[in-house]
Amino acid sequence: YKDEVDQLQSQLVQMRELEVENSDLRNLLSMKQRTGPGALISVSVIARDDTPYVQAITIDRGANDGVRQDAIVITHKGLVGHVERVNPTSSKVRLINDLNSSVSVRLQTESRTTGVLRGQSQGNMMVIAFIPQTDVVQPGDVVLTSGLGEMYPEGLVVGKVARVERKDADPFQAAVVEAAVGMDKLERLYVLADTGK
Repeated sequence: YKDEVDQLQSQLVQMRELEVENSDLRNLLSMKQRTGPGALISVSVIARDDTPYVQAITIDRGANDGVRQDAIVITHKGLVGHVERVNPTSSKVRLINDLNSSVSVRLQTESRTTGVLRGQSQGNMMVIAFIPQTDVVQPGDVVLTSGLGEMYPEGLVVGKVARVERKDADPFQAAVVEAAVGMDKLERLYVLADTGK
């Protein structure tokens, strides 16, 4: 009798996992319609480099699974980073909050401000510097990839403006951006494997 209860409970847990996965996939499908052709490869994190200067992870898929160098890594919430090095069965991914990361972005605002988002290697915060003072930027503004760089396709969610830093004497202002994806809690990730090339 107890066995049956245990079994039912484990089935319930599995069903909940599947529900989460389904809602993830629904979100991903809408994202995928924007990113064009290419398969999504589901990957897991198997290791993490978390030093003050490097924000990177190792994932459990590689060249044998169709992962290519510079492929984009996302979750259903938004952009995570890009594949920096591919091995046969694993790959190294540099996260967008890494100090050496830069992403061409635009704000989903009337001024359609564009800029380059740079990692700070601290938590989920990144910065867009050199925004003209004349552009209206406010906390809560959504930040998307602009598609202007070589690397990232247009329209992926990157995060939201957390705060704006400006000094009157300076022609520019900076936006501190919080990543949409919790970089410290990366679980179910997907690599955009571009099969169209």
